[in-house]
Amino acid sequence: MLTNIVQDDSSKVNSSSNISSEVISKENTPALLVSAISSLPQNVDNVSVASISTLAGVCTPEIHPAIQQLYALGYEEGDTVTGRNIPPIDGTRTDWHGVLTKDNLQITEYSYSTKRYTGDYHEDGLSWLAEENCDKGIYYNVNGGRDNASVNKFHAVFWESDKGTHEEQALVNSLLPVDLTVAITTRRSTHSYLRVSEEYCHDLELWKHLQQIAAYTFGSDPAVKDLPRLMRLASFDHIKLSSFQLPGEIDYDTTPCKLITCEPDPQHSPEDILKYFAEVRAKLGIKDYSEERFKGYQYINSKLNQKKKGVNYSHENFNPNIFRTCADSEVSELHTRAKLFARLCKQKHEGIACDDPETAWTESLKKVHQAYKKEYEFPLNKVSDSTLREAGLGSEETLSGYFARNYGLGFDARGRNQWHTCQCPAHGSSSGNMDNLHIHAVSGAVKCQSDCTSAEVMTAFRQKAKDAGDTLWDATTYNVDTRESDNNTSGEATNKEFTEEEKQSWIQKKRATGLARWTDSRKFTGAISINVAHVSDGVPTTGFDPREIIAIKSGLGTGKSFWMRLLVENLKAGALILGYRNLLGIQTAKLLGGYHIHRNADEFIANMNNPNAVLSFCVDSLLRFKGNEQVFKNRPVAFDELMSFRKHLLISKHIAPSVRNQCLKILGTVLKICGNIILLDGHLNTAAVQWIHELAGTDRPLRKYYNEKNAEQRTIKFIVGTYKDGYEGQTKFDTDVIDIEGINNNDHSAVESLLVNSTEKFYSFSDSKDSLVSIHKTLTAANPLKKYLLVCADTSSEPDVVAFIENPNDELLKNQYDGVLVSPTGDSGLDISLRGYFNHEYIMLNGVIDASSGTQGIFRPRDPAIETYVSCVANSIAGRRDDNYDVEATRETLKNNFNAVCDLIDDKVFEELGTDYDFKTLIAKVIEQSETTNGRAAIETSVQYEYERRNIRECLNVLLQEAGHNIDYIALPSDTSTKNELKKIKDCIKDEKSEDIFDADLLRESEYTELRTKQHRTPSEQSAITKYKINDKLPGIFNKDISSEFIRKVVFDEPELIRQLQRKFFVENLDITKDFFTKQTLNILKGFIKTGQCLPTAISDEYPKLQAVINIGLLDIINLDSWNVKTPEVRNVIDKINGLEFQKRWGVELKKNKDRSLVAKKFNDKQAMILISEMLEWLGIKTKYLGRPTIDGQRVHSYAYDSKIYQKTDIMAIQECIAAKYAPEQFISIPESDTEIPFGESSSDEPAKVSTGTQLSIFLDMFSVDLVAA
Repeated sequence: MLTNIVQDDSSKVNSSSNISSEVISKENTPALLVSAISSLPQNVDNVSVASISTLAGVCTPEIHPAIQQLYALGYEEGDTVTGRNIPPIDGTRTDWHGVLTKDNLQITEYSYSTKRYTGDYHEDGLSWLAEENCDKGIYYNVNGGRDNASVNKFHAVFWESDKGTHEEQALVNSLLPVDLTVAITTRRSTHSYLRVSEEYCHDLELWKHLQQIAAYTFGSDPAVKDLPRLMRLASFDHIKLSSFQLPGEIDYDTTPCKLITCEPDPQHSPEDILKYFAEVRAKLGIKDYSEERFKGYQYINSKLNQKKKGVNYSHENFNPNIFRTCADSEVSELHTRAKLFARLCKQKHEGIACDDPETAWTESLKKVHQAYKKEYEFPLNKVSDSTLREAGLGSEETLSGYFARNYGLGFDARGRNQWHTCQCPAHGSSSGNMDNLHIHAVSGAVKCQSDCTSAEVMTAFRQKAKDAGDTLWDATTYNVDTRESDNNTSGEATNKEFTEEEKQSWIQKKRATGLARWTDSRKFTGAISINVAHVSDGVPTTGFDPREIIAIKSGLGTGKSFWMRLLVENLKAGALILGYRNLLGIQTAKLLGGYHIHRNADEFIANMNNPNAVLSFCVDSLLRFKGNEQVFKNRPVAFDELMSFRKHLLISKHIAPSVRNQCLKILGTVLKICGNIILLDGHLNTAAVQWIHELAGTDRPLRKYYNEKNAEQRTIKFIVGTYKDGYEGQTKFDTDVIDIEGINNNDHSAVESLLVNSTEKFYSFSDSKDSLVSIHKTLTAANPLKKYLLVCADTSSEPDVVAFIENPNDELLKNQYDGVLVSPTGDSGLDISLRGYFNHEYIMLNGVIDASSGTQGIFRPRDPAIETYVSCVANSIAGRRDDNYDVEATRETLKNNFNAVCDLIDDKVFEELGTDYDFKTLIAKVIEQSETTNGRAAIETSVQYEYERRNIRECLNVLLQEAGHNIDYIALPSDTSTKNELKKIKDCIKDEKSEDIFDADLLRESEYTELRTKQHRTPSEQSAITKYKINDKLPGIFNKDISSEFIRKVVFDEPELIRQLQRKFFVENLDITKDFFTKQTLNILKGFIKTGQCLPTAISDEYPKLQAVINIGLLDIINLDSWNVKTPEVRNVIDKINGLEFQKRWGVELKKNKDRSLVAKKFNDKQAMILISEMLEWLGIKTKYLGRPTIDGQRVHSYAYDSKIYQKTDIMAIQECIAAKYAPEQFISIPESDTEIPFGESSSDEPAKVSTGTQLSIFLDMFSVDLVAA
């Protein structure tokens, strides 16, 4: 029905007009109306202003006009009428709830913020409204509800015309071939209504569509399309503050709102209304309605209505009517030009350097968007490596290192481990700091602590070199194109087999291939396509086979949960709802009238066998159904946010592998015996549905729906980066850009500045909890009278946060928060449908979460009118950008890893398993797991998740573009001051947390287990958990002479330090290493024998990597007094690095040749030295830089093992605890102290020892493998 109705079939109207599009597009609206009136067909010439003014005669004097208005629109006696009385200036608004009687309203005053009646009741509601009308305007909700959720039907199509005089407005309305149902004149506008036939009045999407067409047709306010829209009640005065005020008094100008038309009959069908509107457009010379035209018309109207912001949008072309009259071929271009013009006007108003707004209309589009290239400040000359060597560079020295060594004040080689340090030549230092510029010794990367760009630094160095007569001042190893910005001045090594253009082309092609594979992996094929705002309008809730799988892909805010509620009601069989977080499950249970396993534990248990109950629980809780799977028999099972459920179950580190294996076994059983299976997610893909289908049995019928309706479009300001004072380059771009000269792509300071200086209500989401905490502290300190809510792991137990998470809309209205800051911990399931509350949204993403989760965080507030700023780093915290997306290569690597660890097991060790399998058969069975349904799903999920994290910026852009949002790519000024202040606060927070952890009680294992499963933990409980984990990794560390500074170091500053030193211990103690990994592998095999499950992603790559570095002789290097690229031992390592065996074990990304066999990657000397540096760092082996001796006529960098670092107190403490943990018999026992023995409860005089189980369990974090439960 909806599809047939909403088409605006104006082609059936044969009327024509004499009005030219040129007149309409250039003249203001009143003149447009005059022109239209002058050219009306003869059959409407006899409609005079005088006759229109007498239309009030149809009204009945005995009944109040407001009551006539309501009855004419379809209200009936006893119906609810809601409204609001609004003062013309700041003051108290009065909400009210009325019941319609025969000739009056019985009204109770109401508090919208608390959703409660105040107790003030008015039998004669009209008289009370008249009293209120002394200083307030009287409004009612036309559709009978205060918010979207309260509206379940509409009464009429209506529009508000405020251009021209009342007479001109009436003449345009007279072009309709039927009389209006209701018409009301206010101070300067006319409110017009056409009543819609009752049978259509529950299709709310249809109503919105009709509202848009009405606004477009009559040139009225396009914003009049929200379900709870307030309009004026007839007969009450329009109140306006008088322009002349006596001192100490408030005076108003009043204009009666007159009911000039009231014709209850006839009612009109949507098809007829569309025909009426088409006739009007034909007579006015308005083009047929289209979504594109309306968007343009609405866009310009929205900008012109923002006069209070002071932006001057005056221009003859910036007229909404241009979209009602232009040719179809011009709509898209005009919309683009209008948006560009508006952006330039705003930037000009804000004092941001930009082009003249006039260029948006006068220049060609190509020229308007043209990238303005900045030429080199120094023309550079490409030189060969031999030229550089002849001039004094070592074989692996970079140009940036060379310039820093020769011209950097205070140069300190390897002053910070792998980084040279000196004073920045670009900005210097007001305090004489000689350590504010860092240059990586191997790669040549340049990092200024005050955010000078690499180009700025290199330009300053080159100037110094030029002044000194250095022949290398203008040298580069890169091909030079002066039309491009100089991104290549650091002198990093190039692949000698390619020119720079070839290399960049190859990189781009490789990245494009990876992105294409990722995009392909997200496809949802074989689905029934629908295009509806609410899933329930396009997907049935009856008629399914009892065993059918129903999979629905539909975006955020499209009512998937509401559809599920209708389905459950129709099935009359209850449902079991599986989610990935308890918060989401609690909200779903509440919506469906069910019980959550934790929130409603007693009711949940009591109803487990009740076939009509709705039960909600998290994936981890599947284990609770072990042995009781029959609970699911023939009952519907729903997966809410399946993609997140899948990710959590298959690859999350928060589920121990033994628990995961058991959950997978239970899930397989459940899916085979349950009733309907419901799969819901906005990011659903074919692979995820196939996973469930295969587990459930491919004999089950499957029906898939894909809702192509995009979420309401939002304009997103995507910040490509920040620039410093003096930058003269581009600040607006057609698409996302990275590596633009003068722009820092990894700086959030612009958004941070907007946040801390915000004066309007905002919502902020970030995957950096520390950033949000520091911003929250800054805001609360600067604005003590305002209210800000921080929702993250640290605050999850606070009552205000718990209340907000469960009922965000109500809590916003109740508390009137000025800002809400949310991290992913509190984000899941949030649905903020309240509109008009937040003015701004600020997003900061770093790659802690994947792009799919990032988009969910962005659109938790459903209001498309929010001004949204997105800042996403180019260099993800997850690691370097991954050019590859190869599931097969990952599967091959995982197989190699498992084969490597299986080499540890001999026949004697194998006997411990006590299995009927022979060794080879068992290993083959485990390796086959990579080809099983769960194994394939785990690998696919892992590859997709890691790709999205490492390439979060590219993937986020794709997701936003696919959803149809309008994206403005901009660069903004950096705010170093705000950034530095926030950094200081972050440091203080880290110090405070370190002290809290240090002072926390040391938990027993049972206490830790209990706290770990607690849903909402206090900060002190979280500190205690962290302390337990530290002690678990380093038994007895808190009996040593350490302080909170040690905690700061291992938790915040160097979180990888303990793991690195553990690896160092392993490579130095091979027998212990073999024993540990043998036990680990045995536990994997035991788990498989027990459950039949072993996901390939659960197999650690630690042992293969340790084996790899040992096999290539890396440890031989550190036993030398010094080494460099010419040292024989180093040459031997480089040769083996280029071998296939090493690369397979280390996990180098490999390709296959035409014969489908793996081919080793070739590393040149520079690349090999970088890899050696990375391996040493991974092993926790610290090195020192010895300088650049000349060997064979070349100066080379020389290094040595830095043994002094391991003599530092904190490093020694860590090493002693690691040694005591893995080889306790070789070391002195932990000294006794007043603290409780952390493990066990023995009070004997025997030294405390760590149990084998605890020894192994600490490696849960390190290896993602549960070594105890099996």
